[in-house]
Amino acid sequence: MKNALRVRIAALVIVASSCHAPPAPSPAGPRLAVAESLYADLRSVRDRIDVSVASGLTGRTDATPFSLYLRSHNALRHELSSRLSGIDSTVLDAEDGRALGVMRRTLARDLDSLWDPPATAPAVAGPDCDYDARAIAGGKNGLDSLRSRIYACY
Repeated sequence: MKNALRVRIAALVIVASSCHAPPAPSPAGPRLAVAESLYADLRSVRDRIDVSVASGLTGRTDATPFSLYLRSHNALRHELSSRLSGIDSTVLDAEDGRALGVMRRTLARDLDSLWDPPATAPAVAGPDCDYDARAIAGGKNGLDSLRSRIYACY
């Protein structure tokens, strides 16, 4: 009976010593989560701006003024910068530390502040859509020129 009790106690000691309590959450964890959420929002706004600029659409004819996207970007960037500077990387685990480093580097290199282009920027002239289709089709480049003009005016 004593041997059975000793075996049970030994088994409990072995099981208890092999079980580790989960690590205490990092004090910077919640602040890092907020920063990650702001970073995702900033990336989304910046990507929308970059696509609009690359496609030549600055939102001037859109329901949302382009300057609103720029102000939103700059406000998010400022908030994220403040949040990231307030996180102590020494208390983070390796994965969280790497995420913090990536966000800080990207903010410094790729997500700089944006400014609204001046209101006096020259307007891009649209295509001349008052044309004679037969004259264009019968010209040197024929249907290719007509097709280009139709697409430009569409």
